[in-house]
Amino acid sequence: MTHDLIRELPARTELSKFLNRWVERALHVSGYCTLPRILLPHGTSRNELWPERPERRLRLVSAIARGRRWLDEISSGSATDAAQIALRERCSVRHVNMTITLAFLAPKLVRAAVEGRLPRGINIERLRDAPAEWSRQFEALGLNPQQ
Repeated sequence: MTHDLIRELPARTELSKFLNRWVERALHVSGYCTLPRILLPHGTSRNELWPERPERRLRLVSAIARGRRWLDEISSGSATDAAQIALRERCSVRHVNMTITLAFLAPKLVRAAVEGRLPRGINIERLRDAPAEWSRQFEALGLNPQQ
């Protein structure tokens, strides 16, 4: 089912193509993977951090993909509003709206999520309803955007 969700993503922009490619790779990763370039919160050393667990990372990447798909449905007119999507998906309108906000994450945050470079604790709940300005998203999370 997750593979079908990823294949339904629109490939209209370079970011969409990039995200689709990395999501496919993330879905095939098995086991606990420690990547060397975890984004560091300000004032934290690399030795104090652990990457997010693969199952949580998959949940986050799937939520980003779902938010992008739902946003595309609304913008293309195949869904009239969030209420229609909520009815179809059997969830609340608030859940749909909060998931759609994940479609506006900074490309560097999306890439870090897909590659498993977000530190433990940066999850769906912390990324939902992030500031619109990409640099402020990093500030709100306490991360350095230059890494």
